[in-house]
Amino acid sequence: MTAIKKWHFLVFFFSVLTIIFIGVEFKRPADLFVYLQASAELFSNKNIYNELYGNPAMLFYFGNPIFTSLLYPFSKIPILLATTIWKLLSLLSLLRIIFIIDEWVFKPNLKMNSNLNAIAILCLSSIYYIYSNLHLIQMTIIILFLSLESLNQIFKRNNEIVGGTLLSLALAIKLTPIVFIPYLLFKQKWKTVIALGISILLLIVLPSVFLGWDQNLAMWSNWLEALTPEKEEWAIFDMNNRKNHGLSALLSTLFIAGIEDNVVDLTHRRHLIDLGYDTVKYLIYAARIIIILFTFYFLRRETNSVDSKLKLWWQWSYLFLIITLFFPQQRLYNFIFLMPALGYLTLFQLKQYERIKKISASNIWFLICIITFNLELILGVYRKFYWYHKSTTYATIVLLILLALSLPHKLLEHENKPIKI
Repeated sequence: MTAIKKWHFLVFFFSVLTIIFIGVEFKRPADLFVYLQASAELFSNKNIYNELYGNPAMLFYFGNPIFTSLLYPFSKIPILLATTIWKLLSLLSLLRIIFIIDEWVFKPNLKMNSNLNAIAILCLSSIYYIYSNLHLIQMTIIILFLSLESLNQIFKRNNEIVGGTLLSLALAIKLTPIVFIPYLLFKQKWKTVIALGISILLLIVLPSVFLGWDQNLAMWSNWLEALTPEKEEWAIFDMNNRKNHGLSALLSTLFIAGIEDNVVDLTHRRHLIDLGYDTVKYLIYAARIIIILFTFYFLRRETNSVDSKLKLWWQWSYLFLIITLFFPQQRLYNFIFLMPALGYLTLFQLKQYERIKKISASNIWFLICIITFNLELILGVYRKFYWYHKSTTYATIVLLILLALSLPHKLLEHENKPIKI
């Protein structure tokens, strides 16, 4: 009966998403319009990375030649049809993401009724980032699906070639899943790494088949040049846009007095102490090094009698989470990468509550994170204030701490023994 209820919830949830984003927003091409405008000029002699796109034309295009080539067929069909197809792909990818989380995290560790609650909490805690991706027609849901399905194929189905190929497709859209390459090397997944390398090389060469070698090389050169920020401080301090989040933007606002972004309607103090640009630059580098080194905490923990499947998910959750903190130019739709961590912590919170039969400090902190992640849906009128103070980044750091403290073996403790956190 509960399994039927779970399906009822998912049908209802995805029906609402379909009605809103394919029905109500049918005529809204959003960011996809820019991608298709640029890809339509693939065979022109223009440097598409120097052109402005959009309606009105005011945005630069940063898609690599592989991604541009993959989008080219979509640019030849009516824009509304292309938009609908892409939204359907995103919805199907999202459904598969939820299924993978359920298979790896919820089903093996929860009773059926709790399983339904876990899926509901996961969907609702991620709702703003789901909305942001579908509303703006971004690619991050598909990147997360390709990355998760890649890991599923590698570690569950032992299909390393398929896994490596899927990860190369994710990297072809955006480079952020690159964090999993060192991880796969650490896990000695040599077939996966070889398949990944061959797939990437083939994808890099692929546009040469119809563009010619010289034009393909020129496009790659132009793309790499476009990725270089106009001002060096934009790459370091990440303050060229108020919508940027992550560690670079947070540390810049906390320790540089009066640092400016592209919005001027909020100017009140947000820094703790003024350390100056040079000091903060090294502080940002140090923070990134700490994130890298902290990976070993997740890789080396729990080598004894622990459910290896759950431990693997715990590790993946950290790697997906740090994408949102480590890389610059992290807009809110990129925080959909928190879904694996939200799934794991949902399991942990439910199991903890079942055991101690009362609300704990970690339950409260987890709830605060969920509310903060969804503030723009709850009180959207204050969104510029949230951007100004980087509230999402604070919540992500708290989520990281909760994840680090929520060790997999604690879920295997005796039913009557409280979990300490």
